[in-house]
Amino acid sequence: MIRCPVLALSLAALGLLSSCQSSSTKTAIQPNISRERGPANVAVLPVRTDPNAVTAPTEELRRALTEELLARGYSTLSRAVVDSQYRANPTSLSYPNSGMLDVLVHQWNDAHAQTEGRLYVDLEATFYGEDGGLVGTVRMAQNVQLESKAVSALSPPERRAQLLRQAITTLLEPFPGPPPL
Repeated sequence: MIRCPVLALSLAALGLLSSCQSSSTKTAIQPNISRERGPANVAVLPVRTDPNAVTAPTEELRRALTEELLARGYSTLSRAVVDSQYRANPTSLSYPNSGMLDVLVHQWNDAHAQTEGRLYVDLEATFYGEDGGLVGTVRMAQNVQLESKAVSALSPPERRAQLLRQAITTLLEPFPGPPPL
């Protein structure tokens, strides 16, 4: 009986919070993590795009994904090795003793990235373990916004780069870290 009032208050607060959000700000981070640890080595696959996201900077995103994984303690396979196998057979990939990170861009709008420090992304990341089993998936659809201090302190290209890094950090945050050394 004690849980019912707490649940009711929680649901009411959630309703109030969601009603305060502007309809133009779409925020959702949906993680589905099935393992406690990621693989030690990761193949970062070429970033794919939906037709709504053809302007997404796939090479920059892939570099940012690799940098973020390295910062989190993962080891990443060389791009040459990954790309060679990906080009040969993109539907049946296997990298010995390595997991894979596959990212799909559903939507990308960086029209205000350099001027206002705002970027809208809808990204989906799928992380596979060394055995090919699913580590987890994360879908993130949200506006990424720089703080006003950063907007004034950074040049337009630096704003865009910072937003991209911020989006990737947020996307990968729910995934587990690599196994301890």
